[in-house]
Amino acid sequence: MIKDVINEWDPLNLFPYAPDNEYENEILLIEKFIQLNEVNVENITEVIILVFTKSFGNDLFKHKKIECHFIAKKIMKKLINNNYSDL
Repeated sequence: MIKDVINEWDPLNLFPYAPDNEYENEILLIEKFIQLNEVNVENITEVIILVFTKSFGNDLFKHKKIECHFIAKKIMKKLINNNYSDL
């Protein structure tokens, strides 16, 4: 579910040239955070920024907080709709 949101977003514009699992490490870190913490849109936003900045640096990951917030809202909506059962 999170993979779908992140791959659809494609924050580095790597698709269709990159493999489907290009963001796998980042997705796993976000999923782990969600599994281990009480989450809300704000802390998911911060984790998205942290994870992608750490993985790709500020020179490649240039998305503003507002865009990451939008992605976090999409993730949170899917989590609520699926009762957190299908990360």
